[in-house]
Amino acid sequence: MPKNRYIVRSGEHVYWAVTPQDALARGEQMAAEGMEDVWIVHRGVHSTLETLRYALKDVVQPIEPVRPDTTPNPLSLQSNSKRSTTSIDRKKCLLDAIDGMNEQFPVYFDEDLLGKLLSSAVPERVLLGALVEMVDHCLDRYEQGPVRYDDGVDTLAQSAGEWAVLALAEFGLMDRVTARLGRWTPEGKKFLVEGMQEWRDWKAQFKAEAEAEQLEIDGRARADNVRWAQRGLIALCIAAGVLVAGWMAAKF
Repeated sequence: MPKNRYIVRSGEHVYWAVTPQDALARGEQMAAEGMEDVWIVHRGVHSTLETLRYALKDVVQPIEPVRPDTTPNPLSLQSNSKRSTTSIDRKKCLLDAIDGMNEQFPVYFDEDLLGKLLSSAVPERVLLGALVEMVDHCLDRYEQGPVRYDDGVDTLAQSAGEWAVLALAEFGLMDRVTARLGRWTPEGKKFLVEGMQEWRDWKAQFKAEAEAEQLEIDGRARADNVRWAQRGLIALCIAAGVLVAGWMAAKF
């Protein structure tokens, strides 16, 4: 999940806000509508409305009420893979989700690959494949007693996993079951089988280029070592010649 965003949730109702003031305004509106147990989540820390009110009591900037949304909310739990996304920057949504998953699972991608992946030049479908792979490999399968759902994932109520499921839902690859659980859609299952090749090709090319660059660096280092060794040998020969010349001059 992006560092500067807040999740506002009550039961199965989930929204996001950019500033703490917006998060408080959204929470107040949810409470006014009769929703109970409203929580604000930021960087894995859960706060109640009362806690956030107290934290912002000395903030001079007024909190404007949240107007009703006229476009689909990307964190709405309404599972509809065909909803409009004209007001949502889908590529940024993917970038934020990958960044958040990397914070929670930092050993999955090395630093160089992640830096290249998060650049603006990477195609959207490559980012989609990367996020699908992270969700498939990093999030646990949903288990209910002895029953294990291979088409479901459990975010364990971690904000990074929740944001990743929400991002994939924007592309119709996942459905939200609850605020914590997600499920692969038929399109998502098909993408896992048939849609990952562009991401795999991009990753293979990156690794090949990284290996070639490392070989070039190693080659330059070896060449430098050879040159220094040659210079050292020349200097040694000169020193030996000077010593022999001195010895001969002293003897004769």
